[in-house]
Amino acid sequence: MKTIVETDKEFVCDIKAPCFQSLTPEEITLVRASKTQVLYRKGENLTKQGTYATYVLFVIDGLIKQYIEGDGTHNYNLRIIHEGDFVGLSSVFLKHTFNYSTIALTDTKVFLIEKEAISKVIKKNGIFAYNIITRYSEHNTVLFDTISNLMYKQINGRIRIVIMPSVTQVMNLSK
Repeated sequence: MKTIVETDKEFVCDIKAPCFQSLTPEEITLVRASKTQVLYRKGENLTKQGTYATYVLFVIDGLIKQYIEGDGTHNYNLRIIHEGDFVGLSSVFLKHTFNYSTIALTDTKVFLIEKEAISKVIKKNGIFAYNIITRYSEHNTVLFDTISNLMYKQINGRIRIVIMPSVTQVMNLSK
């Protein structure tokens, strides 16, 4: 992990993602003041299941694998997270810990945004809140589908269900 400062060539100077376009100038200032830009190298853990979460990650560039740690010998892959996605939104609303672990599949740049700042913006800005709820709901639908498929499919179907969406996402990103 490397904290990126303004003098680094990897520095991204602004929050230009579509989800942040509905913020007021004051809200943008709040988010900018509460963010840190970090570069995770391929193979590094971004979050660890069960650890305390003081921030939400926003992916600027790269691919991340999200998984649930099992009984010590098995991990359960949930999805591939890519540019423009959040990691750890549930820590803003309910739990104060990460529900899953994540690992960088490629060199990955993220903004670490203090969860209190995200919470304040959500409370003040209905359009931003609606966009966050929509994203969160889409992610939950995918997770429920994954869990359902893992529970009711035979082993070959389970492997295909977990691998194929991830491969499709990666192929779509390369276009």
